[in-house]
Amino acid sequence: MKLQSVMKGVEKMRKISVLALIIILALVLVGCDGEAEEPIETVVLEISIMGNGTVQAIMENGQLENLEEGEHEVEKGSIVDIIAQPNEGHVFHAWIGPEEMYEKEASLLMNEDKDILVRFTEKHFSQEIVGDYWENGDFVVEYEITNISEEDREIAETLKIFDQNNEEIYVDRLDPYTLSPNQKILGSIHVPIKEEEGFKKGEYKAYLLNQHAPITSIGFKVE
Repeated sequence: MKLQSVMKGVEKMRKISVLALIIILALVLVGCDGEAEEPIETVVLEISIMGNGTVQAIMENGQLENLEEGEHEVEKGSIVDIIAQPNEGHVFHAWIGPEEMYEKEASLLMNEDKDILVRFTEKHFSQEIVGDYWENGDFVVEYEITNISEEDREIAETLKIFDQNNEEIYVDRLDPYTLSPNQKILGSIHVPIKEEEGFKKGEYKAYLLNQHAPITSIGFKVE
């Protein structure tokens, strides 16, 4: 009797094992019939830093996350928002990559591998655009610059203008000059708004650039 009971138990276990195997095979077959997930295609963003500062990514929740120098793998087709953070006593100068960009915050469409370098420099000057106006067809930018260092400093300013597609259409490089400590000057730059200069109706942005001062900018519209 005991042997018979044992045999019945073994047979029962065998039936359960066979049933479990059938269920597993059925689940596998159903999984095979379904569409397999395609692997995420990625590209590489390579970050380089020149000078004293850091690069941070702006996350979806608005938080900032440091990006170290080197290669970062991201999803192809995604947009990566980055921000340049200069250390104390330094200023952001430019992003240098497929194109030069002069805003501290930049958005990169990652449809291919990209290399981008951010440049920081020592801060020697304060700089501010204090006004703008139109005069005889020229757009005039007024600015104020002060030497905040303790030494005589040579300054070389450049005005660059970009259209609404971020295409550079105008450059004016001023002759360099020297400012003594704490010396302040007021200056102005006249931009001839002519079609032969590349200007058409639309919106533009002017950047006053100086390697050792914060970048300042102003927008204007050509009617």
